[in-house]
Amino acid sequence: MAVNIDRLLKEIRIVKEKLEDIETQVYMLKSQHLEEEELSEDELEELEDLAEETLRDGIPLEEFKSKLNEFSNSY
Repeated sequence: MAVNIDRLLKEIRIVKEKLEDIETQVYMLKSQHLEEEELSEDELEELEDLAEETLRDGIPLEEFKSKLNEFSNSY
């Protein structure tokens, strides 16, 4: 049984292209999902207040980490 290297390379390129297409589609779906997520009014107000407070007073690093963890865990 002879192995046709050119044919195998061509098939590998095709598979690679299909994988790249799938990767692109997954990325687009993830992006679309993130765009569809909405913040509640309370979450939005809290983020705006925190941003204003930070600009005005600064914020200690540990408090920032705590707030960031709270925000991350809410999703």
